Amino acid sequence: MAFAVSFDTYTFTDDIEDFDLDDDTDIPTEKVPRRHGVYVNEEPTRAPKSVIVQGSFVKSSAANAVAELDTLLRTLNQGQKQLKFNSGRYANAYKHRFSYRWLKTGDFSAVSYRVEFLLADPFWYDVTATSTTITSGYASWTHNNGGDELVYPVIQITAAGGGAFSAATLTNASISKSWTYAGSVSAGNVLEIDHANFTCENPNGTADMANFSGTFFWLVRGNNTLTLVYTGTAPASVNIAYNARRNLPDVS
Repeated sequence: MAFAVSFDTYTFTDDIEDFDLDDDTDIPTEKVPRRHGVYVNEEPTRAPKSVIVQGSFVKSSAANAVAELDTLLRTLNQGQKQLKFNSGRYANAYKHRFSYRWLKTGDFSAVSYRVEFLLADPFWYDVTATSTTITSGYASWTHNNGGDELVYPVIQITAAGGGAFSAATLTNASISKSWTYAGSVSAGNVLEIDHANFTCENPNGTADMANFSGTFFWLVRGNNTLTLVYTGTAPASVNIAYNARRNLPDVS
């Protein structure tokens, strides 16, 4: 099966000769000091990975070859984008190094290239997000993270149309971590806690970190026991969404 590799909107075509994945999962030894007012996760941070894509393309003219190089470089220089390999998983990647050379065709229509991508976030993610909604049983429920690794979810708690809730505490008993939102969520509005980006929004996209305290927690692989305690009317729903983390690209 041929390689099918893309970076953002650019698809590497023609002849991809090599897709080299550095699967270094070492944990760096740097010490990160804790400071008041700064969120520092307690889980270890994995070292970055690198991916090398090497290949070549042949165009009908030198002008078309230059145009292809221009398109590739414009895309590579946009910063972090999704790098996809073959199917339904992506990695958040940066262009780290890029080199190319003209092949000996005599008309500058053939180019060999080498791109080294840096995966500072050293995981692959499902393209299709996992989204789970529950509408009752907040005293205790089980959420299964079917990925290969822990993941930081976006959790939305929607107040019922008939009443508000306040003083909400959500706990993941599987890791003994919790957070509390001290404010009030009006009827029909949404409290959103983004555990990956450290944000708290209420209502419906308005930042409200002043009412947040506790830990932006994660979901371990497998079952997680969650509980929601609140004052007022029972929320209409709790939605948990994330792209499952994987250790490897999907080559199927």
